[in-house]
Amino acid sequence: MNRTSYRNQHESGYFCELFEDVDTGDKEFRLAKHDEVGYQLLDSMSYSWVADNYYYMKVRADGTDIKAKVWAENEEEPETWDLQATDSEWNKGLVGIGNFNSQGDRYIDWISFGWLGNSAPLQRIDMT
Repeated sequence: MNRTSYRNQHESGYFCELFEDVDTGDKEFRLAKHDEVGYQLLDSMSYSWVADNYYYMKVRADGTDIKAKVWAENEEEPETWDLQATDSEWNKGLVGIGNFNSQGDRYIDWISFGWLGNSAPLQRIDMT
C-alpha cells in the first residue's frame, strides 16, 4: 500500500499485487487503487510468479505519477519501473499496509518505507 487516506468512512490508497486469475491461471503484477467505488486497476503486466517464493514489490507515488516494480528475492532490483500510471485522486497522504480482499491468506515477511523522495531500504535485518 502506498499513499493511503481515510475519507468518507472509507480507507483508500494505491497498491501493487501479484494476482492469479482463478479461471484461467494467468498471473500478473498489478498496480491499482482502492477507494469508495472499490478496486480500480491502473496498470498491469503478465508476470509468472511462483507461489511460496519471496518477491520484492516497490511502489512510488510522486505527485500524480504512480510507479511500481517487482522482482524475485534472488534477483537484482530492476532499474526501470514495470508499471506506471497517472492519477490525481490523492496527491498526498500516508504510507500504510492493508488488505482490501477478505478471501485467501496474505503473508508479508518484511516491509520498509521511504519518504521525502528517498527509496525504502531493501536490506533485511535478522531478528533472531
